[in-house]
Amino acid sequence: MAYANDPKDYAVKLQRQKDALNHIETDHVPVMMMSVTWPFGLAGIKVQDYINDRIALNSFGRAPLKEIYCDIYTGGMFSAPIEAYEFLQPETPQYFISDDGSTMQHREMASMRPEEYGELTENVKGFLENVILPRRYPILARPYPENYNALKNAYPKVMAFMASLMDLTAKQKAEYGVPGLFASFGYVPMDYLMDFLRGFKGTSGDMRCHPQELKAALEAVTDYLIPLTYGPALKKGDTLLLPLHCPPFLSPKQYREFYWPTFKRFVDVAMKKGINVMLGLEGDWTPHLESLKEFPKNRIFGTIEQTDIFWSKKAVGDHITLIGGMPCNMLRNASGAECADYTKKLVDTLAPGGGYIFCTDLMLMSKNDIDVDKFKVCVDTILNYK
Repeated sequence: MAYANDPKDYAVKLQRQKDALNHIETDHVPVMMMSVTWPFGLAGIKVQDYINDRIALNSFGRAPLKEIYCDIYTGGMFSAPIEAYEFLQPETPQYFISDDGSTMQHREMASMRPEEYGELTENVKGFLENVILPRRYPILARPYPENYNALKNAYPKVMAFMASLMDLTAKQKAEYGVPGLFASFGYVPMDYLMDFLRGFKGTSGDMRCHPQELKAALEAVTDYLIPLTYGPALKKGDTLLLPLHCPPFLSPKQYREFYWPTFKRFVDVAMKKGINVMLGLEGDWTPHLESLKEFPKNRIFGTIEQTDIFWSKKAVGDHITLIGGMPCNMLRNASGAECADYTKKLVDTLAPGGGYIFCTDLMLMSKNDIDVDKFKVCVDTILNYK
């Protein structure tokens, strides 16, 4: 079995990624591993251990690359500087460590009241700084220097988090020659509003009870998010990750009325700047997937979770690059032979015409999400299947 990742192959693997985006068939279907805390769980490293010394333990985040071949790796990282929030003393922590100590989770934060839509729309930045943050973190409502010291103490933790991400990416390339896929990440307007301001219940109700206020606020939030997202760190040819949460819970009418207008305006900025986009198509996108054909061809990666990937190939596979296909539940419960046969089916159906990257259907978080040996069988099948 061939699982070696050679630093000398970096350019070749990066070219496979580019070819996949441009719907050019490659010598083999690119293999991607997509994870968060999964590699640390495999190594028995707890979240708190990693928080205490991120740089020293980063090697465990890259450890799967020692034994599993892949062309793209987005793994071995945590989604937020959880330790920084300790200094802001939230009444309800947004991020928290799971009971088993091996994964990290987050809560939605419904800090905004429906009657405050006007304030948000009038001045997004001012409303967030003067209303939402002090409400969520009461220490920021205290007089100077208490509020200042809280921010001052949190700042180094945020910078340590950023340094650990850069260290992980640099050493992943130097030691194993495996590129990542995205250079930065962001939020599209309605997901931002739901996740950080109104919550799922509030946003759902606002579509019925406050539709015009919601639409106006989404336009204002778009104006606020665009310069924050498309800063100087993103260059032409880079890829921006956008995890999309709302659409699986929206009817086609709600999607077109509330989600699509600002989503399209936000992504169009990337298209105009020459920035590619990786869309995290969470849940089932069947009712909405074909809307993505309204974006330029060969500019979008889309991770497929619950949407039927074979139908997705027919619907949009000649337009966007599909990522996924291998069910985690198969990698836990099926035999190695069954996993190999399903991998062949994926290659036979999705590889023709290019635009396909093999990956699990879900991001890996816990060590028990998949049987590693069965994933190796899939990789070996791809590398040797003709």
